[in-house]
Amino acid sequence: MTRPGWRWNVLWIALGGLLAACPGGKGKGPDSGGLTDLAVVDQRASDLAAGDLARDLAADDLSPVDLDVSDAAADAAVVDGAGGGPDLTAPDVALSQGPCSGRGGHNCSGTITLYRTPSGALELRFASDFSVSPIPAGEVYLSSRSSLGSSINPGGTSTDVFLGTLQGYTGAQSYTVPAGAEQGRPYAWIWCRQVTVEVGVAQLVPLP
Repeated sequence: MTRPGWRWNVLWIALGGLLAACPGGKGKGPDSGGLTDLAVVDQRASDLAAGDLARDLAADDLSPVDLDVSDAAADAAVVDGAGGGPDLTAPDVALSQGPCSGRGGHNCSGTITLYRTPSGALELRFASDFSVSPIPAGEVYLSSRSSLGSSINPGGTSTDVFLGTLQGYTGAQSYTVPAGAEQGRPYAWIWCRQVTVEVGVAQLVPLP
Protein backbone atom coordinates (compact mmCIF):
# COMPACT_ATOMS: atom_id res chain seq x y z
CA MET A 1 0.00 0.00 0.00
CA THR A 2 1.29 3.55 -0.80
CA ARG A 3 2.21 5.24 2.47
CA PRO A 4 0.78 8.74 2.98
CA GLY A 5 3.88 9.94 4.90
CA TRP A 6 5.54 11.62 1.89
CA ARG A 7 2.40 13.61 1.21
CA TRP A 8 2.76 15.31 4.58
CA ASN A 9 6.12 16.74 3.48
CA VAL A 10 4.56 18.16 0.31
CA LEU A 11 1.60 19.52 2.28
CA TRP A 12 3.81 21.25 4.81
CA ILE A 13 5.84 22.84 2.02
CA ALA A 14 2.59 24.05 0.50
CA LEU A 15 1.54 25.24 3.95
CA GLY A 16 4.65 27.42 4.15
CA GLY A 17 3.79 28.95 0.81
CA LEU A 18 0.18 29.59 1.82
CA LEU A 19 1.26 31.26 5.03
CA ALA A 20 3.62 33.51 3.12
CA ALA A 21 0.80 34.44 0.74
CA CYS A 22 -1.85 35.05 3.42
CA PRO A 23 -2.65 38.68 4.21
CA GLY A 24 -0.90 39.57 7.43
CA GLY A 25 0.88 36.25 7.40
CA LYS A 26 4.32 37.81 8.02
CA GLY A 27 5.27 39.45 11.25
CA LYS A 28 1.70 39.69 12.47
CA GLY A 29 0.77 39.04 16.07
CA PRO A 30 -2.26 37.16 17.35
CA ASP A 31 -4.47 40.21 17.05
CA SER A 32 -3.84 40.62 13.34
CA GLY A 33 -5.58 37.41 12.28
CA GLY A 34 -2.39 35.44 11.49
CA LEU A 35 -3.30 32.60 13.86
CA THR A 36 -6.76 32.33 12.33
CA ASP A 37 -5.24 31.98 8.86
CA LEU A 38 -2.87 29.31 10.21
CA ALA A 39 -5.72 27.27 11.73
CA VAL A 40 -7.67 27.36 8.47
CA VAL A 41 -4.69 26.28 6.39
CA ASP A 42 -3.78 23.52 8.86
CA GLN A 43 -7.37 22.18 8.78
CA ARG A 44 -7.27 22.11 4.97
CA ALA A 45 -3.96 20.19 5.08
CA SER A 46 -5.44 17.65 7.48
CA ASP A 47 -8.50 17.21 5.27
CA LEU A 48 -6.30 16.65 2.21
CA ALA A 49 -4.17 14.06 4.04
CA ALA A 50 -7.26 12.20 5.26
CA GLY A 51 -8.64 12.15 1.74
CA ASP A 52 -5.36 10.72 0.37
CA LEU A 53 -5.32 8.01 3.04
CA ALA A 54 -8.90 7.03 2.26
CA ARG A 55 -8.08 6.75 -1.46
CA ASP A 56 -5.03 4.58 -0.68
CA LEU A 57 -7.10 2.23 1.46
CA ALA A 58 -9.75 1.98 -1.22
CA ALA A 59 -7.13 1.31 -3.92
CA ASP A 60 -5.65 -1.55 -1.87
CA ASP A 61 -9.14 -2.93 -1.17
CA LEU A 62 -8.54 -3.00 2.59
CA SER A 63 -11.30 -3.36 5.14
CA PRO A 64 -11.28 -3.39 8.96
CA VAL A 65 -12.06 -7.12 9.00
CA ASP A 66 -11.02 -9.38 6.12
CA LEU A 67 -12.72 -12.77 6.54
CA ASP A 68 -12.27 -15.52 3.96
CA VAL A 69 -15.22 -17.86 4.36
CA SER A 70 -13.74 -20.44 2.01
CA ASP A 71 -10.54 -20.69 4.11
CA ALA A 72 -12.61 -21.10 7.27
CA ALA A 73 -14.60 -23.88 5.64
CA ALA A 74 -11.42 -25.62 4.50
CA ASP A 75 -10.00 -25.49 8.05
CA ALA A 76 -13.21 -26.98 9.42
CA ALA A 77 -13.05 -29.76 6.83
CA VAL A 78 -9.54 -30.71 7.91
CA VAL A 79 -10.63 -30.86 11.55
CA ASP A 80 -13.55 -33.08 10.60
CA GLY A 81 -11.32 -35.35 8.52
CA ALA A 82 -13.00 -34.37 5.25
CA GLY A 83 -10.05 -32.39 3.91
CA GLY A 84 -8.07 -35.39 2.68
CA GLY A 85 -6.05 -36.01 5.86
CA PRO A 86 -6.56 -38.83 8.35
CA ASP A 87 -9.52 -38.53 10.68
CA LEU A 88 -7.76 -38.98 14.02
CA THR A 89 -11.10 -39.24 15.81
CA ALA A 90 -11.99 -42.44 13.96
CA PRO A 91 -11.80 -45.72 15.92
CA ASP A 92 -8.94 -48.18 15.57
CA VAL A 93 -9.58 -51.01 13.12
CA ALA A 94 -9.01 -54.62 14.22
CA LEU A 95 -7.34 -56.48 11.34
CA SER A 96 -6.72 -59.95 12.78
CA GLN A 97 -7.05 -61.74 16.07
CA GLY A 98 -6.40 -65.00 17.89
CA PRO A 99 -6.25 -66.66 21.32
CA CYS A 100 -2.88 -67.25 22.90
CA SER A 101 -1.88 -70.74 24.04
CA GLY A 102 1.13 -71.99 25.99
CA ARG A 103 4.07 -73.85 24.50
CA GLY A 104 6.90 -75.91 25.98
CA GLY A 105 5.09 -76.56 29.26
CA HIS A 106 4.34 -72.85 29.87
CA ASN A 107 0.91 -71.37 30.51
CA CYS A 108 -0.34 -68.59 28.22
CA SER A 109 -3.88 -67.34 27.65
CA GLY A 110 -5.79 -64.28 26.50
CA THR A 111 -6.59 -62.54 23.25
CA ILE A 112 -4.03 -60.93 20.91
CA THR A 113 -5.22 -58.54 18.18
CA LEU A 114 -3.52 -56.64 15.38
CA TYR A 115 -4.89 -53.09 14.99
CA ARG A 116 -4.51 -50.27 12.49
CA THR A 117 -4.80 -46.81 14.05
CA PRO A 118 -6.35 -43.77 12.29
CA SER A 119 -2.84 -42.49 11.51
CA GLY A 120 -2.06 -45.75 9.67
CA ALA A 121 0.25 -47.22 12.31
CA LEU A 122 0.03 -50.90 13.23
CA GLU A 123 -0.10 -52.18 16.81
CA LEU A 124 -0.16 -55.67 18.29
CA ARG A 125 -2.24 -55.56 21.46
CA PHE A 126 -2.64 -58.04 24.26
CA ALA A 127 -6.08 -57.79 25.87
CA SER A 128 -6.64 -57.27 29.58
CA ASP A 129 -7.26 -61.03 29.95
CA PHE A 130 -3.70 -61.84 28.84
CA SER A 131 -1.60 -64.02 31.17
CA VAL A 132 1.67 -65.91 30.74
CA SER A 133 4.00 -67.89 33.00
CA PRO A 134 6.73 -65.74 34.55
CA ILE A 135 9.84 -66.06 32.39
CA PRO A 136 13.18 -64.27 32.20
CA ALA A 137 13.99 -62.16 29.14
CA GLY A 138 10.63 -62.63 27.42
CA GLU A 139 10.34 -61.21 23.90
CA VAL A 140 7.48 -60.66 21.44
CA TYR A 141 7.72 -61.50 17.73
CA LEU A 142 5.61 -61.63 14.59
CA SER A 143 6.56 -64.62 12.45
CA SER A 144 5.62 -66.61 9.42
CA ARG A 145 6.59 -69.76 11.29
CA SER A 146 4.17 -71.90 13.29
CA SER A 147 7.13 -73.26 15.26
CA LEU A 148 10.22 -71.34 16.38
CA GLY A 149 12.08 -74.19 18.04
CA SER A 150 15.17 -72.90 19.80
CA SER A 151 16.23 -70.20 17.34
CA ILE A 152 15.10 -66.78 16.13
CA ASN A 153 15.91 -65.24 12.76
CA PRO A 154 15.48 -61.48 13.32
CA GLY A 155 16.29 -58.55 11.05
CA GLY A 156 15.84 -57.53 7.43
CA THR A 157 13.58 -59.83 5.44
CA SER A 158 13.67 -62.46 8.16
CA THR A 159 10.69 -64.62 8.93
CA ASP A 160 10.75 -63.37 12.55
CA VAL A 161 10.23 -59.67 13.36
CA PHE A 162 11.12 -58.47 16.86
CA LEU A 163 8.44 -56.20 18.38
CA GLY A 164 9.89 -55.64 21.82
CA THR A 165 10.59 -57.03 25.26
CA LEU A 166 7.58 -58.54 27.04
CA GLN A 167 6.04 -55.71 29.06
CA GLY A 168 4.37 -57.82 31.70
CA TYR A 169 3.11 -61.25 32.63
CA THR A 170 -0.52 -60.15 32.83
CA GLY A 171 -2.82 -57.46 31.54
CA ALA A 172 -3.19 -55.21 28.52
CA GLN A 173 -0.08 -54.16 26.61
CA SER A 174 0.74 -52.88 23.15
CA TYR A 175 3.62 -53.30 20.68
CA THR A 176 4.33 -51.19 17.59
CA VAL A 177 4.52 -53.23 14.38
CA PRO A 178 6.87 -51.97 11.63
CA ALA A 179 5.11 -51.07 8.38
CA GLY A 180 4.65 -54.16 6.23
CA ALA A 181 5.79 -56.57 8.95
CA GLU A 182 2.29 -57.99 9.24
CA GLN A 183 2.38 -59.27 5.67
CA GLY A 184 2.79 -63.04 5.63
CA ARG A 185 3.41 -63.22 9.39
CA PRO A 186 0.22 -64.47 11.06
CA TYR A 187 1.86 -65.80 14.25
CA ALA A 188 2.38 -63.68 17.38
CA TRP A 189 5.05 -65.30 19.54
CA ILE A 190 6.25 -64.94 23.11
CA TRP A 191 9.76 -66.34 23.28
CA CYS A 192 12.28 -66.68 26.10
CA ARG A 193 15.72 -65.54 24.97
CA GLN A 194 17.53 -66.63 28.11
CA VAL A 195 16.69 -70.32 27.70
CA THR A 196 15.76 -70.09 23.97
CA VAL A 197 12.34 -71.72 24.22
CA GLU A 198 8.85 -71.02 22.95
CA VAL A 199 6.50 -69.74 25.67
CA GLY A 200 3.24 -68.85 23.92
CA VAL A 201 1.77 -68.27 20.49
CA ALA A 202 -1.39 -66.87 18.90
CA GLN A 203 -2.36 -67.46 15.29
CA LEU A 204 -3.89 -64.21 14.04
CA VAL A 205 -6.89 -64.82 11.81
CA PRO A 206 -8.13 -61.96 9.55
CA LEU A 207 -11.32 -60.36 10.81
CA PRO A 208 -14.24 -59.60 8.47
